[in-house]
Amino acid sequence: MAKSFTLLLLVMTLLASGQNPFIFSNPAGDKVTVELPCPWMTGPDISVWDLCGKKVYQLKDRSLPLEIDLSILQKGICLLLVSNGDRMYRQKLVKQ
Repeated sequence: MAKSFTLLLLVMTLLASGQNPFIFSNPAGDKVTVELPCPWMTGPDISVWDLCGKKVYQLKDRSLPLEIDLSILQKGICLLLVSNGDRMYRQKLVKQ
């Protein structure tokens, strides 16, 4: 219970701070969730790239919560890119 509360508190703190998107769970199985703070909410473009620089996934449905289906990807490391024109955020994502 305390662990869940701590994670929830961390998510709420990051969202309230208006800084970077929060991506969980990482390492990921077949799905990963992206939480966007307010500055990122306008027209986010979310994509996943392999380490060779090839786009392997583009999020089409932007309904909340933003869930990315990784079931089509092989196990390994990729990059998740979130941008909205003014800002860009990259995070390494491990697909298990």
